[in-house]
Amino acid sequence: MLRRFLLFALPLAALFADTSAAYGRVLHESKRIALYTAQAESGGRNNHPITLEADQVSAALSRVQARSGETGEVIDLFPEKNREELAKRLAKELRRIESGQDLHLVSFRHVGGFFAGHRNASGARLFVENGRLHLIFGQIDLYFSEFRDPDRPVPPMGSRKGSASLKGRIVRSNGVTFVDGRDDWVALELGQRAPPPPEAAPVAANDAPAQRTGALAETPVVPAGRITWEELEEGLGALHRLHTKGLITDEEYDAKKTEMLDAVGPGRGGRLTWDELEEGLTTLNRLPGEGLITNQEYESKKKEMLDAVGPKR
Repeated sequence: MLRRFLLFALPLAALFADTSAAYGRVLHESKRIALYTAQAESGGRNNHPITLEADQVSAALSRVQARSGETGEVIDLFPEKNREELAKRLAKELRRIESGQDLHLVSFRHVGGFFAGHRNASGARLFVENGRLHLIFGQIDLYFSEFRDPDRPVPPMGSRKGSASLKGRIVRSNGVTFVDGRDDWVALELGQRAPPPPEAAPVAANDAPAQRTGALAETPVVPAGRITWEELEEGLGALHRLHTKGLITDEEYDAKKTEMLDAVGPGRGGRLTWDELEEGLTTLNRLPGEGLITNQEYESKKKEMLDAVGPKR
């Protein structure tokens, strides 16, 4: 019973941990990946901000294999589910990041079963320069525990200034270049962007909608009048800029912010899964620190979400 409680409590403890002071601003946290801002080192170059497609990033990350620092086995360092989530997030953040910033990436790999399982973690500095995605590792697939080292809960990234002493190592493969002869720093070639999908033929008004199959069937459907957490964060950021520039009044700003907060999450009488709760709270936890919502708005929304999960009262 205690073990099951810890397996549930640990992710939530990590979720609310304040790591932004030591590791930069939290951009994204989930059970698979975490992403933080990182100050670019003195003399360090990058091409940020930069526009990339998610499939470009995913293809580059798919080439990275490593020998685990924990078990010694050869693994895909970014498994498919991690890679899909990470590629979408990186494409978004690399468009918004400043030239003086890199990214601090953490990727988790689940090992073992539900009761005896644990997570291994890898940490790397990430940036784009001259058409290549650079990763400088500070840790490769080592056992991760929030309780093992409370003063340093986030797996470290590497540095341009010198090699890290790693237990694991990256495996040499096509499309993976080791920089300056170092085994902790690799550059991944970024291929051409995928062509846009062909435009769908118009559908007659009296035609019945076709049944959704394949990848389209897996795309989450957001009910009319509702928005996703990603849309909320982007919308609040844009609204904040308009207000700061004096383009909208205080009353217009507050009214629109309330409207957006009401349009995300479970809605009146709605329910959430535990995964939806984690996704929502991860985004919500960032918003007060970014100055996008007040602490009172944060507490109110969090209570609404917690009330919408678990047994219905």
